[in-house]
Amino acid sequence: MKTHIFSQAKIGAVLLIMANSVLAEQDHSIQQFTKPQSTVNFGAGYLFNENTRFGQYSGLRDQGAYGIFNVDISRRNDDTGTWFKVIGRNLDYQNRDIRLEHSRQGNQGYFFEFNQTPQY
Repeated sequence: MKTHIFSQAKIGAVLLIMANSVLAEQDHSIQQFTKPQSTVNFGAGYLFNENTRFGQYSGLRDQGAYGIFNVDISRRNDDTGTWFKVIGRNLDYQNRDIRLEHSRQGNQGYFFEFNQTPQY
């Protein structure tokens, strides 16, 4: 039977490595809120069958190809704590949503929003 004796230095080194990885992950999650990423999505889809029921509110009723365009842009001024956001969904359809937002962190802000849901 073999016995292994771990020295306190080895155990301490392992604990430090584990703690460092936890701190690095916490730093990443904090950065996620202070420096968010902006995205612009382009894509394409294809509808194989005519879907009158499916397209009643989306406008995707006829068989064929269609485009996809979404935006999520966030900017933060670190000096003033001011945020500017543009969020747009389904911008190439008639059921589009777009929101422009300006706010100061810890203070009030304002936004303009446009939503459209037609019925076909």
